[in-house]
Amino acid sequence: RPACEQISFNAGPGRQSRSRRYSGSDSDSPSDRKRPKKRGRPRTIPRENIKGFSDAEIRRCSALGPTLLWLRPPPASHPLSVFNASHRFVKSYKKFGEPLERLDAIARDAELVEKSEHDLKRLAETVHNGCVRTLRENPCGPEKASGGKRGKVKGPTFRISGVQVNAKLVISHEQELAPLHKAIPADPEDRKRYVIPCHSKAAHFDIDWGKEDDSSLLVGIYEYGYGSWEMIKMDPDLNLTHKLLPDDPDKKPQAKQLQTRADYLIKLLSKHLARKEAHKQAGTV
Repeated sequence: RPACEQISFNAGPGRQSRSRRYSGSDSDSPSDRKRPKKRGRPRTIPRENIKGFSDAEIRRCSALGPTLLWLRPPPASHPLSVFNASHRFVKSYKKFGEPLERLDAIARDAELVEKSEHDLKRLAETVHNGCVRTLRENPCGPEKASGGKRGKVKGPTFRISGVQVNAKLVISHEQELAPLHKAIPADPEDRKRYVIPCHSKAAHFDIDWGKEDDSSLLVGIYEYGYGSWEMIKMDPDLNLTHKLLPDDPDKKPQAKQLQTRADYLIKLLSKHLARKEAHKQAGTV
């Protein structure tokens, strides 16, 4: 019987190319030999923990994310509940000036009214102190994009129970909304009589809009938070129900116009308070 011819796949130039192809390695290519290797350890993001939860629980919470569907709500001690609560709290925290003095309003907006004042204050201090420390440890100036143009700066971040917090953004919100907190009376009865002390330009909305409406808009932002236009619209005491967010999307003011108007009015308040403080220091008030 003639001997069977043995075919070897272990020799010849084809094996080397097949080995590289299936192993996923092209380390012998000239381009790879010239490519510089990355050195150093990747940058880590500092993370704040919430007392009462272990690192393992927080890691599981972060991995699950806030979009997991439950047949029934998870218990308050579950790490996912902590993640969602922290996420809502940080989002609401950015809506108010002097947040440490507006814990009740933040709790209502974040749907955390069942939390104690002590827990809310501790979390607010964790957010604020974490932002201050992160900015101090990671000073960053404006970055420039290609071509010498100034690029968008994200700013340093840190984590609270898996929630990433942009320190620069949070602090800027605190500073920008501080004049509103100082200008609006804390007493509810005094707020009903509040009138903005500055002369403002016309709004150019598709409805009648005057100084009284500007004043009500500022009071609404103070009570419900910056950007809570639906809540402001639904408050009958503000008399803005038929003026904000018309059903016709082409009519103003919609959310974009309200944000622009609010920014403008808060800047007016800031300038007014600065002039008032300057006069006070000069002894003319």
